[in-house]
Amino acid sequence: MNILVNGKKAMLKHGFSFEYVTENRLFLGRDGYTLSIVFPLKGCPQNIEIFGHIYRLDADRNHTSFDCIIQTRFFSLKGKLSITKIGETEISAQFANGKCATAMTGDFDETYITDLDLGRQPALKGIDTPVARALGGIDSGYDEVALPWVNEDYPEAANNWLKLSNGTRSWVWPALTLSWQPYLVGIAERICRQMGYEPDFTAWHESAYRYLIVCNTLPPSWDLPHYARALPRWTAGEFFNKLELLMGCEFDFDNIAKTATMHFSRSVLEALEPVKIEPVSKDHSSDISADENTSCDYLGSKVLKYKEISQHVGKYYSCDSFIGNCPLFVFPYNNITDLIHANELRPAELSGTPHWGEQIQINAGELSNPDSKWIQSVDAVLYAKAEDMYFIMRSIGVMNIPGHGNIQKYILQPINVFGSSSTGESSSEETIDFVPVPIDDTYISANDNLGSMMFLKPGSLANATEPDVDSDAAGIVYPNNKNGSYQTWADAAIQNGDDADSTEYYDCIYVAFWDGRCYDPDGYVYPMTDKTGISQSWKLFQSPYTLRLRNHSGLFINALPKIKVNHKTKFSWLSDTIPSPRAIYHIGGKRYLCEKITATFTEHGMSQLLKGEFYPLLDD
Repeated sequence: MNILVNGKKAMLKHGFSFEYVTENRLFLGRDGYTLSIVFPLKGCPQNIEIFGHIYRLDADRNHTSFDCIIQTRFFSLKGKLSITKIGETEISAQFANGKCATAMTGDFDETYITDLDLGRQPALKGIDTPVARALGGIDSGYDEVALPWVNEDYPEAANNWLKLSNGTRSWVWPALTLSWQPYLVGIAERICRQMGYEPDFTAWHESAYRYLIVCNTLPPSWDLPHYARALPRWTAGEFFNKLELLMGCEFDFDNIAKTATMHFSRSVLEALEPVKIEPVSKDHSSDISADENTSCDYLGSKVLKYKEISQHVGKYYSCDSFIGNCPLFVFPYNNITDLIHANELRPAELSGTPHWGEQIQINAGELSNPDSKWIQSVDAVLYAKAEDMYFIMRSIGVMNIPGHGNIQKYILQPINVFGSSSTGESSSEETIDFVPVPIDDTYISANDNLGSMMFLKPGSLANATEPDVDSDAAGIVYPNNKNGSYQTWADAAIQNGDDADSTEYYDCIYVAFWDGRCYDPDGYVYPMTDKTGISQSWKLFQSPYTLRLRNHSGLFINALPKIKVNHKTKFSWLSDTIPSPRAIYHIGGKRYLCEKITATFTEHGMSQLLKGEFYPLLDD
């Protein structure tokens, strides 16, 4: 066996052995690492040449991490070697590869994405920018788009607002500077390059996820054009770990070649051949233990849910408990088309009086008042069985019908469409901090209506929780202080003192799909977060995209093998190589999912005895 450190052969301490552990990253997100490795210094010129300099006072932390390759007869491991202890006669170190190596170097866990140069918004006003350019998607060669949005704290301030007249879109306030939303794949690639890695995200670019945009946007009047300023204060490591949950993918960083690649977990698993362990002897293939009380961190056994958001419409997006506790008032329809037809506004000529919805009969025996056998559908939860979607009728204002006066104007509001991946009880949850952007209506009256838009809540220029700057629809800044001035970002940072570094305008990343097309049949411009939508005028429409977690057949977690989480089992066997811990294992006529494999190395190479920890599959 050879251990190459920065291309030079290092000598292992005579008679010393160490363990190498390779893990299934679907459990704790780790790949491969060793326990402590001891390298002698005294009387070993090879190791002194490699490690001798780290004893100097001027050695910095970057000199205590080395490129490392462990070579055996049958395979090699490439990663990083990090010094953990320095003595006069020997040095202790730890080897790691994959995500563990990236974490070991510390760069990804110590560098904040808000401190990186991730590009800046184009300094363009509406009057200088054709609408087609602002709305052009990534397939048209653009790295960003300028979609309309509402600042929920200052709803009268215009942000890229559009109006539709005779089939033509134009800016409501063309003199205003536009605010832009970058494509997520571009932001991820820029983070990699800033960290010193060249990205190859071919799989991402070839998927529908290339249309994901970062909706986090700051008002142009704040003069914070750098995209990084609108992001949460996550480390680079946190960014990619959280992104893996959203897209069901895996980012791999080659710490030697300095490249970054991305693959979807589904494709990785599908490419793996099953591993069959055939016992060589009774001693080397035995069921050692099965612990009924073992805790399990397997992603496939967790409930995924989105981070809670503060926007008003966020309560509709995710309400698992409400859906689970109101079966009495849930009224089913075969499909959304039937649901729309039964509940849309009935004109006066058809019914005598304009009205919404219908009367529905419920089980009177479950009511406190047995005489109340009927309720109006406007007060019920409406369920479309074919699409597995829940709706309520939500009033967005008042509309006038000549001869009948004012009545409520309702829309069909989907509810819990972004609820958790399971509504059943589970002790293990995983929160996704990339969140579907809230889409809400802007209806005030028939003459004052810009349709549906993204609703964001960045707070204020000085502090995300204490608004002190406002602007009107014409983009004029109205300060709340007495002398007519407003704070610049630097001024605000000084005023915030020690908390300046932690100031963030968003604590999550809002995402949605934008491919350059407007899917809403009413012509309103907003990105897609789900495959099924109903316009303000009650027209059903479809898009190719969804960010659903509940009953989403394409969600990667649904494709993961299901295991018996309380039946952790250990096996030992003989092998010349270390098989992938991601594969399905056939042992003793049953199938298992591996959590991790441990191999022992000495100066002579890898021992053939491997030890693994496994969970039996549920369907066996």
